Formats: sequence, C-alpha cells, structure tokens
Amino acid sequence: MEYGKTQDQETIGGRVANTDQDFREDCLKYHNLYRADHNADDLTWDERCAEEAQKAAERLRDRGDGQMEHTSRAGRTWNGKAHGENLAYITDATPETVIEYWYEERNDYNPANPVRSFRNDKVGHFTQMVWKATKKVGCGQAGDFFACMYEPTGNHLSTAAFRRNVDP
Repeated sequence: MEYGKTQDQETIGGRVANTDQDFREDCLKYHNLYRADHNADDLTWDERCAEEAQKAAERLRDRGDGQMEHTSRAGRTWNGKAHGENLAYITDATPETVIEYWYEERNDYNPANPVRSFRNDKVGHFTQMVWKATKKVGCGQAGDFFACMYEPTGNHLSTAAFRRNVDP
C-alpha cells in the first residue's frame, strides 16, 4: 500500500491496512513512545517531510533491486534545513514493526563513545529517532519500503552533540 494516496483502505496479506490518518497517528505514536524513554519531546507531523519520505520510498521501490540508498543531502535540504532520513525494507511493513526495528539498534549504542558507535555499530536509525533537537517527522511507504524524514536532522558527528541529544 502506498500512503499519501486517496484510497481509504487496502487489503494486504489478508488484513485491512490503515487509512492515511491512521498511518500518520501510528508513526507519531511509536516514535513518541520510544522518544519518551530517552527524555526527548514528542515529534509533530510535517507534511513536507511526509511528501519527501513518500518520494524516497517510491524511488527505492521503483529501483526494483531491493537496495537501500539514502536521498542525497541536497535532496534532503529545503527551507535552509538539512533533514534526517531513516529507511527500511521489511515484508508487510507497518509503522509499528519498522519503528520498533529501528529502535532495536539501541542495544548496540555506546554512549561512552557515541561517534564510533554511530560509525561502526549502525545505530543511526535509533539515534535519529530519539535525537532531542529533532522536532518534526513525516513518513511514507511504497510496498515493503518505508521512509521517514526528520526536521532538523540529527546524528551530528561530535561526541558533545550525541551526549546532548541522545539519552541512553
């Protein structure tokens, strides 16, 4: 199912998929549930982030090779702000399963050496989700591809920035 389209429901794998409003609410619900555990304020939904995330998910789906490739930094910058991007490819993806999958990375996060942890342990989805300075999110889905854009971007590669923005 492609979110952001006009249909109200679609059957996927024998279940009825969410409406667009349910999709937005679920994305916010699960992001904010995990952010609360790290002393980060709730995110709000941003339509431009959602539009760009939808484009990213569709681009990945349309490639047809199952490969994940982030949108260029220039493609994630508008109104003078760089935006973070989380991507996933999960069969029968839902906001809950994807966001939980990203959150699992917390087990590999090392607050004693956060930059090394970010570079070596692939924890960037988790750290972007709970980055305190990030205030807005928008997500999109195309088939099994799922993307979220975050404003402003997180994951600034300095130990001080990680310590200010990611509570373990």
